[in-house]
Amino acid sequence: MDTLQAALYSRIDNFNLDVTGVQLTFSQRLARENKWSEPYTLRVIEEYKKFTFLAMVAGHPVTPSQQVDAVWHLHLTYSQSYWQDFCPNILGGPLHHKPTQGGVDEAKKFREWYGNTLGSYQIWFKDNPPADIWPSVGERFSRSIPSVCRNKKGLNNLQTSILLTSLFLVTSCSNRTQDSVLLIFLVWIFLIFIKLRGSWNSRKSRSDWNVDSNDGSHGGFGDSDSGDSGCGGCGGD
Repeated sequence: MDTLQAALYSRIDNFNLDVTGVQLTFSQRLARENKWSEPYTLRVIEEYKKFTFLAMVAGHPVTPSQQVDAVWHLHLTYSQSYWQDFCPNILGGPLHHKPTQGGVDEAKKFREWYGNTLGSYQIWFKDNPPADIWPSVGERFSRSIPSVCRNKKGLNNLQTSILLTSLFLVTSCSNRTQDSVLLIFLVWIFLIFIKLRGSWNSRKSRSDWNVDSNDGSHGGFGDSDSGDSGCGGCGGD
């Protein structure tokens, strides 16, 4: 870093997002909204500061991780702090949040921007970004399948309840062997049907979600609701 860049990072690093004298500070709100521990929240805030530094000096558009983006989103809601203090007095210029407009091209663009951001992080900070805050490009833009659609091995709660009920009925009518055998057969046919239907729904959900993930829209199954799958910014524009 040259003298100006070092001074910029010092200003960013020393900027306190937590205002004293309030019952709910910025970091406390951030931790509560994302269900993070206090130490982890403070680490993500530090990574947010590094991200804003990169936005001003990297020379290319940058894209945050979902965790860092959660800090950015919340900071933007503190509009006076962000636009009247942080941007003009700390960064020395505006840093706009630019969500994806959707589509395959946008998804490709933000993947590239994120990869460039990780590379610039290594160059400027002489270290790898922490993986629990800055995942790889593949992890950052992957989408988890909702647990209700996953084709899991074993029985789910509904299947288990049906099985236990059938066993109870079989036990209660154990003196009627033929009826018991028929009941067991019908129950297991029903369980197989549920299993096959769940497998089909899982494949359909995965296919639909893969299509959805290309457009980089907000939110997603299994992801933090606060994070964009595609957003970025570039200082001074």
